[in-house]
Amino acid sequence: MTACAIAGAPAFPPTTTARLVGPRCDRPGQPCQCDGGDGQVGEPPEGFRRFEVRLPAARGTASAVVIDGLGALVRDEANPAGSCFYLDLLVGSTYQVRYLAQAEHRDRGVVAAFSLREAAPAGAGWYDVLHQSCGSRDEPCPYESPADWTAAIRGGHRFHDECGSTELENINIEGGLYDRRFIDVQFTFDLRVRSESPEGPPGSRCRRRLNLAPEGQPPQR
Repeated sequence: MTACAIAGAPAFPPTTTARLVGPRCDRPGQPCQCDGGDGQVGEPPEGFRRFEVRLPAARGTASAVVIDGLGALVRDEANPAGSCFYLDLLVGSTYQVRYLAQAEHRDRGVVAAFSLREAAPAGAGWYDVLHQSCGSRDEPCPYESPADWTAAIRGGHRFHDECGSTELENINIEGGLYDRRFIDVQFTFDLRVRSESPEGPPGSRCRRRLNLAPEGQPPQR
């Protein structure tokens, strides 16, 4: 289920504190080198699955992801290409994930962008879990219809590979307003890493379907 609301500004973490893993992560407290398509991010230990969190560059907006029990992932503002993070999640566990975005200038508004992927076994590619974005280099996220920010989730299978092992639940969007512009955004969801192994290669036809159709209406003023 998806809900939308207007709220106060969320607490923004000052630095990356989550433990990052794999050969692309060699700077403690700093983002990793992004996978360039070769899938060489290493294999997780037994009982874990490896994930990528990607925070693309967003003009005039600071962004971070906080995973309860693991810590914060903060985008490197000095890197115009954005930031990637690789971490291992325990099989059979559920994590609350919060994406945070804050506009640097309140009269400009916020631009939101992040994605989440699950690594396929043996470097066989990626299962798309979530891709969320609104706004652009020149335009902020729209005020009139914040429920549309979940358009990337609508239909489920478009951005949630049914062959992977990840499910999303309890999706919620909150934002703070100034002069009919969103100046901060908090996108929260529960991420469940299923005990069952992935069913097949990314993008293939699998039996598993995720029921992720959002509900709810945009906030009114």
